[in-house]
Amino acid sequence: MKKFKFLVVFLTLSIQAYGQSTTVNLRSLKTHYGGSQSGQNYSQNANNHTEFDAMVNLADAGTTLYLDTTVDITSYQGPRGGNHTPYQLWDPPRWSYNPSNGGQRYAIIYSGWFKPNKTGTYGFRTFTDDSHEFMIKGIGKTNDIVTKYYGWNTWAYGTATLDKNTWYEFEYRIQNFGGIGAANFQYKIPSSNTYNQLSPNHPFAEWTNTN
Repeated sequence: MKKFKFLVVFLTLSIQAYGQSTTVNLRSLKTHYGGSQSGQNYSQNANNHTEFDAMVNLADAGTTLYLDTTVDITSYQGPRGGNHTPYQLWDPPRWSYNPSNGGQRYAIIYSGWFKPNKTGTYGFRTFTDDSHEFMIKGIGKTNDIVTKYYGWNTWAYGTATLDKNTWYEFEYRIQNFGGIGAANFQYKIPSSNTYNQLSPNHPFAEWTNTN
């Protein structure tokens, strides 16, 4: 009986540790009219939050929907392999006027909800080519933004205090105006100095595409 109880506990913990959902929404957009010009209400890179709002808004004449789908956020369709090391691993579905180089003039939006694995203050760092914003809704950040960078190839840093029993709505916006693009998402668990790259071995949280 003791062995049976141990087996039940072990299997339960294994499911909790490795059986978490990692599915989120992904919206893929063609931006900049598909060419080299600015959008109706945004420039070549999203230079601020207002421009980013315009770039991902289908009401802007320069932006059209390419695909709405769901992905595993810990896969290479999610934000990993993104600081060009290792090179070109980030592989979301994206529009391209030149498929041979992997895609240009597009925006990728990850969205959904997550429930972190631990309670406490997390550190985050994000890296994209080009501009990006990582948002957690309703935690008191200006425009809900935890990390942001308007430009390219630069790490952005931020923190957020989270509860392991709470579901949080998030959005991670990435836009690219030239070249293949890149995206990365790393986190530090509370009381740690080490960043973990989001991956199947480091999922950070339970994720879902529905509330």
